[in-house]
Amino acid sequence: MKDKITIGQLAKLMKVSTHQIRYFEEKGVLVPASIEKNGYRMYGLKEVYILSHVLSLRALGISVGKIKELFDIDNKDDYVGIMKKSVVEIEAQIKALEALKQKTNALIKSSEGLEDANTNFRIEALSTRNLCEVWRCTIDYVPTALDYYNFIGKVETKHDSHIYEVYYDDYCCLCTEVQTQGEHILEKGNYLCYDITIDSLEELNTGVLKFFDYAIANNIDLVKQLVIIEDTNLSIFDNKTLYIRIQMKVA
Repeated sequence: MKDKITIGQLAKLMKVSTHQIRYFEEKGVLVPASIEKNGYRMYGLKEVYILSHVLSLRALGISVGKIKELFDIDNKDDYVGIMKKSVVEIEAQIKALEALKQKTNALIKSSEGLEDANTNFRIEALSTRNLCEVWRCTIDYVPTALDYYNFIGKVETKHDSHIYEVYYDDYCCLCTEVQTQGEHILEKGNYLCYDITIDSLEELNTGVLKFFDYAIANNIDLVKQLVIIEDTNLSIFDNKTLYIRIQMKVA
C-alpha cells in the first residue's frame, strides 16, 4: 500500500477537510481504493483525480446530488445541461444579491437621519398609498402577539413589511401596503410627518400628543385619518426600540 495515501494525506493534498471527504463517500461520489483491516481508508491516484473532478464541479455551484447523477450517467451532454441550469441559478442569485445590496445601501442612507428622530417635524409630499386591511379593532385596544398570529399571520407579508395603523373616529385598522387598490387609500398630498423611536405604548401616546400640539402651534390644518407606521427596516438599528412614523394629511 506504499503507493496509496491516507484520508488525512488526501485532505492535506487537496486542501479540504477529512469530514468533507467522508461526506463525498457517504453520497457515493468518492470511494476509497481500499479499506485496511485497521479501518484506514486508502486512496490512489485515481481517487485523487476523482476528488479533483468533484471539487471542480462543486466550485461551479453544482450540488453533490447532481454530481452523483452525472457520474452515474457519464455523458458530456448531461454535464453541459447541468452547467446551463447552474448558470441560470447563478444569474438569479446575482439579481437577488444586487437587490439586497440596493436595500442595504438604502437603509444605510436612511440611517443617517436617525439622529434627528423625535425632533424632525416636517411636511412631506407623499404619493398615493394603497393599503390592505388585515385586522380592525377599537381605538383603545392594544393588539397582542396572539392577535398578530390569528389575523396578521394569515396574510402573506414579509417580516420586514411595514405595519400601518389607520385611525378613524371609533376604530383602528391594521394594514399592509399593496400595489393594487386595497380597502384603504392614503391620498396623494402633503402630510405633516413626525418620526420617533419608542420602547413603550406610553412613549407612542406622548409622541402623538406632541404631533398634534405641533400642528396647533404652527396653525397646520390636519384632515383625514391619523396614520402610524411601524418602520421595521429602520427599527433594526436598535433592538430595544421601534421606529415609528406619525403622519396626517394637511388640508
